Amino acid sequence: AAEERREDPETRVMAVSCLPGQGGAVSVLLACSDAFLRLLRWQEGDSSLELLQEQGAGAHCLLQVVICGAQYALTGSTGGVLCVWRVAEGVVARLTEEPVHQSGVNCVQVAERGAGEHLVLTGGDDCALVLCSLRETGGGVELCREWTSSSSWRHGAQVTGLRLLDRTAVSLGVDQRLAVWRLEGERGIEVRCVGVRCGAVADPQGLEVWREGEHLAAMAGGVGME
Repeated sequence: AAEERREDPETRVMAVSCLPGQGGAVSVLLACSDAFLRLLRWQEGDSSLELLQEQGAGAHCLLQVVICGAQYALTGSTGGVLCVWRVAEGVVARLTEEPVHQSGVNCVQVAERGAGEHLVLTGGDDCALVLCSLRETGGGVELCREWTSSSSWRHGAQVTGLRLLDRTAVSLGVDQRLAVWRLEGERGIEVRCVGVRCGAVADPQGLEVWREGEHLAAMAGGVGME
């Protein structure tokens, strides 16, 4: 008899990210509340998803998963850890990790900085922003923390929204403040807050940012929208 598969009905999918493959195939990554990263494959023209792998990511719920480049993924957990995974040929493997927040990693944004190098900006339950550099090495990757928002200015509550556009970052917190940051220096790892605005949206949970000519436009969503 075929093996019957049983899933915990209380497991929640916290975040989803997709990586296009060859021949119309798409790798789908699920960050789950049971601390597992699940890899599925969707094939163009096929209405089903095939589960390829379930990989434990530690003891904490996964909150975020984002694609980084052509073969890497990043996850953030309630334990404050940012983890790098390699996704290739239907297999996901953990490469390295870095503790970036005291508790939950609520937001992860990635920007390419030259061949084999990315900047990774995160926002957390500890009200802080953290900037890391991710570099490919001969046999893997290196993840290093480069900057943390100082106590002189940081959000007064959890960071729940974050966007990174070129050398400009925008963050949003439960304190209803929206902050604009500039990434400066040759490698973009010197960060300075250049503007703060208080909004009227209660319990903000989502942020979208886009360019309109020389200006940035932002939309915050929570209990209402602004």
